Amino acid sequence: SDDMTRLARQVPWAGRPALPRLVSMWSHSDVILLPATSARLEGAENVEMPGFTHYSYLLHPDAWQRVFEALHS
Repeated sequence: SDDMTRLARQVPWAGRPALPRLVSMWSHSDVILLPATSARLEGAENVEMPGFTHYSYLLHPDAWQRVFEALHS
């Protein structure tokens, strides 16, 4: 997608640690981002959230916990 292409140009994530650090949460159950695996990015910390839909990231306490952990690690 255009958004993913712009992200790829912004930071050279591939092949080295992301600066700034990039964390991508994704799920095979996401039916808005297709294919769901396109949320995984080379060089990012890709966190699979099994069973999560696109809206679960906003509403589920486990998603908020993962964001909290990512921001504080």
